[in-house]
Amino acid sequence: MTDAISLPASSLGELEKIIKGYGHSGKEIDLASLSKLIGIGRTSISPNNPFLAETGIVTSGKKKKITDEGLKLARALDHNQSEHVAAAWCRVVRENEFLSNIVSTIRIKGSISVEDAAGHVLYASGAKNTKGNRTGARTIVDILIITGLVINNDGMLKVAQTNPEGSELLVKEVPEHGDSQKNSDASFASNGDAASTTQHAAPVSGIEGLSSQIKGHGVPTIAINIELHLPATDNPEVYDQLFKSLRKNLVSPEDDD
Repeated sequence: MTDAISLPASSLGELEKIIKGYGHSGKEIDLASLSKLIGIGRTSISPNNPFLAETGIVTSGKKKKITDEGLKLARALDHNQSEHVAAAWCRVVRENEFLSNIVSTIRIKGSISVEDAAGHVLYASGAKNTKGNRTGARTIVDILIITGLVINNDGMLKVAQTNPEGSELLVKEVPEHGDSQKNSDASFASNGDAASTTQHAAPVSGIEGLSSQIKGHGVPTIAINIELHLPATDNPEVYDQLFKSLRKNLVSPEDDD
């Protein structure tokens, strides 16, 4: 990915209509045909295509086609599945260096206003300070908010403290004797979507599978360090289930036979 990105030219609502249009087509489609399909002028669609191509939502070239990842987003939008929309946009952000860097900037600053965040997006993109580009910069901020990676609290943005796709369970395996250190991450998706390679999501239900992984390595030569990030919840049953599963599968696991 490049350090900069082509900004969208439309609001988030119109951008998502264009994505749904590509999704409905499902094949290569030219600008005129897409315009007729979704009822949006070609001059409004065309400036958004570079952003859609650079983020992997559609293919490049004169005729565009929805990608596999783009189709997941288009279907979620078409069926009003807000959780899946958030997850799909989240994958787009994580796979794009520029968008990921914007999240990192917000994390470093700790808190930043929506207006200042949009201004930073505009500056970092290298685009001119025009009305259309300001709209596109704000659209990117809106996308980050939808993902759940960034929280909007009365106009002030900050990075979410917990993984929006669930809790994370990280297991590091360190040989007590021998050569170099080995690290192994055990990750389990908290919904129907596959876990991103850059973010490992693990619900309570994933611990049973983790136990079988650990036992297969052999206790005498491996030290197991478990770092458990609990989900933010006020429901005590979540933690009861968690610690029961830990006790059953890790502290006193049943014999394989």
